Amino acid sequence: MKTITWDAEPLEWKCVSEQRFELIAGGVLYAVMRCDSPYALSATAMTALDSWTMRCVRFLDSQFVVQNKAENEDIAFYVPTEPGKGLLQYVNGRIFKLQAQTSLAGLFKGQRSWSWLDENGRVLLTIQPQPSTWPNQFKRDALVTMTPQAEGVTELPLLAVLGWYILLVHYEDEETILSQVLLSIAAVNM
Repeated sequence: MKTITWDAEPLEWKCVSEQRFELIAGGVLYAVMRCDSPYALSATAMTALDSWTMRCVRFLDSQFVVQNKAENEDIAFYVPTEPGKGLLQYVNGRIFKLQAQTSLAGLFKGQRSWSWLDENGRVLLTIQPQPSTWPNQFKRDALVTMTPQAEGVTELPLLAVLGWYILLVHYEDEETILSQVLLSIAAVNM
């Protein structure tokens, strides 16, 4: 497995099975993530240098907790702050922001990318979910690009993994809500 660095070529999250994702570029593996439950309530991820357990507490505030798998202790917490934005805070005080980015063209196509920003608002990496081959189906692949501002950011591997996990949970929530709405409409029309 190769280390995720700021100057890596664009990486791609690929869904290799229903609950397993690999971050690859040019046939080289950079990270693996496995969702431990059907609704992505928890996941484990591994990169060349570290491994983590991530959990989503969906009710009320949708907080995400990250544990260092080797030491089994919490190292960071992610909390959505408003629609399309959230805050990742490490227990050592380091802070990163996740923010949805939508271009005008992307807005009409239903496409949105998500960027991790440092404390000064500089973009470190961007995750761009790829269009699904099925209409209205959850996007299970994504491109990941790093910027030169990410040079020296030791948290970069976790940002790449956690960002994708947060998006997976986000899309799972959207699918669940949509299916409940459709079932309610069908029940009313019966």
